[in-house]
Order: sequence, then structure tokens, then C-alpha cells
Amino acid sequence: VADANMVIYQCRRTDVDQNSILQLAQQIGLRQLDANLGANATGLTEICVRQTARLQRYIPYSARRLNWHTDGYYQPPSRRIRGMLLHCMRDADGGENFFIDHEIVFGLLYRENPAWVTALSHPKTMTVPANDDAGGKQRAAQSGPVFEVDSEGLNMRYTARQKNIRWRDNPLTQKALVALKEILNNQRHLVVRHHLCPGQGILSNNLLHGRQAFNHSSETPRFLYRGRFLNSVNRTLKS
Repeated sequence: VADANMVIYQCRRTDVDQNSILQLAQQIGLRQLDANLGANATGLTEICVRQTARLQRYIPYSARRLNWHTDGYYQPPSRRIRGMLLHCMRDADGGENFFIDHEIVFGLLYRENPAWVTALSHPKTMTVPANDDAGGKQRAAQSGPVFEVDSEGLNMRYTARQKNIRWRDNPLTQKALVALKEILNNQRHLVVRHHLCPGQGILSNNLLHGRQAFNHSSETPRFLYRGRFLNSVNRTLKS
């Protein structure tokens, strides 16, 4: 994780329970679990195809492709997501995950034009408009930077979605966004692609990631647990 902001792990058994998943996260420093929309009593979220009105409009709960994003990009600064886990209980035909280290993306942009990084670090770079979360609660509009640095290192807040996102109306910001998209679309040798199998999981510092579409089976549906954390992996741990 210190080298790539992510690690793929393999459990000896495929029937790992939720408490064991959380204990693994705690051992590497992921302790501040964020109980987000859809989370169960443990704080983990069950990622599978949902038919309820509350969740079916969100792409993670469908079989559709999930484009580049970091988790929790719509949350306020006090709930910035810095750590994330995905644990596979049951896979499907398709659904490959893909990842790219946000520190590499930052470095490539800075090498090309440092002003692009400055533009994407503006506190009003990306705004997610207010939204009814389908659970009867109104989520306030949230503005913030794409890149920010704090005591835990570099954090990225981004989504490639086209709808319901307002970008700062500034020529330099628009050029920086084009350059960012070109990196994500063309630097394929920097992208980690992996089809998670039962008993496998990802632990990460909320790097950029996405998921390919998959074939949904009502008899054996794809099922993953997701955990979101307000802190990152402890980089001082020794192997």
C-alpha cells in the first residue's frame, strides 16, 4: 500500500465473515468506518444488484459499468473518505475492477503542467449539487478540490460521471480536466485490472477505481462487501 496505495489480498477460505473483514482492516489502521447510505449494522455495505427505490438508481447497485471515481466524492470535508476496502463473497461473469494510483495521476499532470494541478486544487473545482438521497433526506451541495494534501498525504476527490456535476468555469480548469481524462483513458499500462474471486479483496487509500459491467444472475448474484474509512492505511506498518 505504501508503494501503490492498494493491495490485493487472498483469504485461505471463501466463507469469511464480516467481523473478520473489519478486523483485517483494523490491523492495517483502517478504524474510522464511515456508515454511509446502504450500510448494514456492521458499517459495511452490501454491493449487489438492488431493486429497491432507495438504491436501484445508484450504479454500484446495478450490473452497469461503473466509471472512474474515488469513493465519497459527494461527502463534506469532515467525512472525506481516505481508505476503502472491497471484499468479494461471490463473483459474476464480468465485473472486472480497475484501479490507478492517484499519486501517479497527480505526478503526470504536474510534469505536464504544474498549473493544472493548481487549478484542480481550487476549493471550488468540483461541485455536487444538492440531492434527495431517495431515503427522504436532502444532501446539501458539496464543493471541493480534486486534489488536496493533509496530514495523511495526498487525497483525490473525483468522478468521471457527466450528469449532476458542476465544474469550475475556468479555462485552465477545463484544460486540466481534459488532460486528466486523457491519462485515465490512454495510460493503460498504469492501470491495475483484476477480477475479484470469492475470498479476495482490495485494501486501498481510496485511489481511483471503477468496474466493468457484468451479467446478473438472480440465482447466484454478484456480492461484495465495501467498507469506507475516514482515515488511510497506516504507512508505518512493517510486513
